[in-house]
Amino acid sequence: MATLEYRIKCSNCGLHYVVLSWSEVHEQWATEHKGGFCPECGIPGAKFVWGPVETERQIFEAVPGIIGVEEEPMPDGRKIGIPPPMEIFAGPPAGLYGVGAQKRGPYGTNEGDIWDSDGSEIQGQLNEVGGGMVLIHEIIDGEEKLYTTDNAEIIERAKAGGKRYAAARAVHVVKGD
Repeated sequence: MATLEYRIKCSNCGLHYVVLSWSEVHEQWATEHKGGFCPECGIPGAKFVWGPVETERQIFEAVPGIIGVEEEPMPDGRKIGIPPPMEIFAGPPAGLYGVGAQKRGPYGTNEGDIWDSDGSEIQGQLNEVGGGMVLIHEIIDGEEKLYTTDNAEIIERAKAGGKRYAAARAVHVVKGD
């Protein structure tokens, strides 16, 4: 059985990663869902997806790393592999290539965070004028930048980020920050 490799780049944070599958059903996932959720920034959709690229190796051969497995004999003489117990550490791991090494702040304070201004007075004025323009907030070079756009992909990313931004703001208001 061949392994299908979908090569993905998040257009929000720039992370490159792959998704491996045995099923071509994921072709729908790659096109309709635009790559799913990014494992680094968590933004849904808005991914560049290349693939599937078919390879003859199995998924366990394509994923780097070695897991120590103990063999346990069964009553009929066969041996089965017992994986080591899972260990969960507090905080994000400092993974390969620095993935997860940087602690993210609340949504709306990190490079690449993007959200819309739904419900704001300025967005209301833009809606009255018409034309489909949306006011966007985005953290670029460490600063919050405001701009308007009618680009559907940017608006979709900003709407998804708007939900995360509202949730992050609600947590800070409750904590009193």
